[in-house]
Amino acid sequence: MSELERAYIQVATVSNPANANKIIKELQSAGLSGELRVGQSAGKTIFSVVIGPAQTREERTEVLRKVRKLGY
Repeated sequence: MSELERAYIQVATVSNPANANKIIKELQSAGLSGELRVGQSAGKTIFSVVIGPAQTREERTEVLRKVRKLGY
């Protein structure tokens, strides 16, 4: 279990599940494992891609660096 208050990194939120899966595949190609979460906003289904939980601040910082390098 992570001791970080913000252990998960939200990479993207999209309205199309195919786009979310494309992002997850891109993350996997970069050595990261994305997770798909489905939710509701304003009565519409949304798909969020998150990574985590990071165990340390250093790990979270490194994941953020990789995600930003991918353009997210």
